[in-house]
Amino acid sequence: MIQDPKIQAAVSRIMQRSERQTDLGKLVSTYVDVGLLPQLHNRNHQIFYGRRGTGKTHVLKVLEAQFLTDESLTVVYIDCRTLGSTTQFCDTSLPIGRRCLALFRDFLLAIHHSLLEHIVEVPSDNATQAFEAADQLATLITEPLTTLKANRVEVEAERTSTFGRVAKGSAGISSDGAKASVAAEATEGEGTKDSKNTEYSVESEDKIVFPELHRHLGRVLALAETNLVVLVDEWSSLPADVQPYLAEFLKRGILPLNEATLKVSALEYRCRFVEGSSDSYVGFELGADIATAPDLDDYFVYDRNPEHITDVYADVLYRHLSSELDEGYLNK
Repeated sequence: MIQDPKIQAAVSRIMQRSERQTDLGKLVSTYVDVGLLPQLHNRNHQIFYGRRGTGKTHVLKVLEAQFLTDESLTVVYIDCRTLGSTTQFCDTSLPIGRRCLALFRDFLLAIHHSLLEHIVEVPSDNATQAFEAADQLATLITEPLTTLKANRVEVEAERTSTFGRVAKGSAGISSDGAKASVAAEATEGEGTKDSKNTEYSVESEDKIVFPELHRHLGRVLALAETNLVVLVDEWSSLPADVQPYLAEFLKRGILPLNEATLKVSALEYRCRFVEGSSDSYVGFELGADIATAPDLDDYFVYDRNPEHITDVYADVLYRHLSSELDEGYLNK
């Protein structure tokens, strides 16, 4: 059988990396469940570990397919290797907050894109309002926060012969330095005139306000009549110094939403979900903020359970060959 040219060709066509397989049906049909999937198919926030090659991506893809059968869910699959830019990863001279904020925006934009797709494909009775709310969410994610700050206030008083009460006002905006000015004057009583000049500057700050994020994202989910499932793959590909801060952003931005569920796959020895002491820390508090699921190494590492692993890999190989060969070919 090993010398069969069709079987040899089928073996050569087996994708060694699940992310290279674009046919979700093949990923589902070749998956061998060892008991992990039922422990992940729930609404709990979870992290599951596994060394490279144990099938974390395969698990997430099959989990994605299971969640997608429920039309009330918006499922977002995020491969962390596709996030960020060379500047964020390589230029350590940049403030850590700026690097993390850019990555967090990438997360939020992926969620926003999936929500738009859900609104189009599974429209609710309030689809128009959901689109408007999604636009407001996009503005919150992409645009810096602007504030108007009073820089200088001048008050002048002079004697006049005016009698009575008169109020005047004027305003102007200059493009030079993004400054605005407001002038107002009031006359009350005989011979009294007060004038007040205020100079303002428009300041922009690159940040996302979490209460506003919760309000906008929650409104989109409510109007679209959907719940959110975020599947994060290849977490360990992120820079180690950024990981706990990005985890903190997700803890504050996604985890508090009752309508949202977060699943993360990672290499245990190459991830940092928390930094600091028990009194003051940044990131996920494992067990409290987010649970840990069983380790894939317990199921797919030969040294831990040789007999079981032999049977599992035999089943894996059979399913992969069956998916590449004509139906029933292996039964001849």
